[in-house]
Amino acid sequence: MFFYNKAVFDKAGVDGESIKTWNDYYEAAKKIRATGSYITNLAGTSNDYQPFTAQIWQAGAQPWKVDGENITINMTKDEGMQRYIQFVQKLIDEDLVDAKTPNWSDDWNRELNDGTLASLTIGAWMPINLMTGAPDQAGNWRVAQLPQWEEGKEVSAEDGGSALAVTSQSKNQAAAYKLVEYMTHGEGAQTMADTGTFPSLKKILRSDSFTDPTTESNKKTNDYFGGQNVNEVLSAAAQRPTEKFQYLPYNPPRPLTATKSPRPTPATSPWRRRLKTMPTSSPSKASSRATTSPSSDATDLLPVHPALTNNQNLRLGHSPSAWPPDLPKRGCSPVSPLSRAPA
Repeated sequence: MFFYNKAVFDKAGVDGESIKTWNDYYEAAKKIRATGSYITNLAGTSNDYQPFTAQIWQAGAQPWKVDGENITINMTKDEGMQRYIQFVQKLIDEDLVDAKTPNWSDDWNRELNDGTLASLTIGAWMPINLMTGAPDQAGNWRVAQLPQWEEGKEVSAEDGGSALAVTSQSKNQAAAYKLVEYMTHGEGAQTMADTGTFPSLKKILRSDSFTDPTTESNKKTNDYFGGQNVNEVLSAAAQRPTEKFQYLPYNPPRPLTATKSPRPTPATSPWRRRLKTMPTSSPSKASSRATTSPSSDATDLLPVHPALTNNQNLRLGHSPSAWPPDLPKRGCSPVSPLSRAPA
């Protein structure tokens, strides 16, 4: 999704609704930078992994392929990656993006709250985070469809999502499984949607109540977004096509302790360093842990690429073999999707 601060855009003389392509986005970035703000941030940290993956997906990239235990990595010759790299490098070189502030940091929230950062391309789960992280901008934010690489196209991608898992250490696995069922397929799924989790069930996404601007939860969100019917835009995005994409079967490691380091300048940004030193194609060994995709009888779930589900299984430290033998498998993996989120 393309979330933007209308007040900052208006100050720069930019109509957010008119941004249909990434070239439009680039031209808007120049005008917004002239006002002292940045159109967005691209710090290149591990916290930026998900939006990076979503954006290369939308660009048509296939930078890695998993075949059994073999991974092929191609981040320099892949056509979609080249398209994305060249575009982001241009934004960095011209100082049109904040190359210092990582997603989910205190500085990030402060800059969203004071208008320094004017937009985000991020998952459909972002509204509640803006409402809590940037309260001073109530009434200013809007949401639109993701800019396109080719004018007239309607290509989308996925940015994260949520999952629930039953741990092997749990002493109440059967009860935990029932809670997961309730929150993903039962009445609890509606409760989760009402409190800001983007739904994974088609029946919720397509229901009249999901886009009804008069419901209590929608009214609160819509008021923050200047009266815009936010879920109507998000629902439309979820119906857009996505290209075939394969995730890596693991997530990058995260540091166990926080360390201080100099804030990078645009010239020394991790993005700049990484974009100019991408590895060429090379196979490597993938995790040998077996994984399966969700049950085929969960027909009400929005489609999730099997590799995405596998990635979630491994990230949470589970494989189907860890599923308690006394619980109904229904062909499922031990992770049940709580939400999916169009970018």
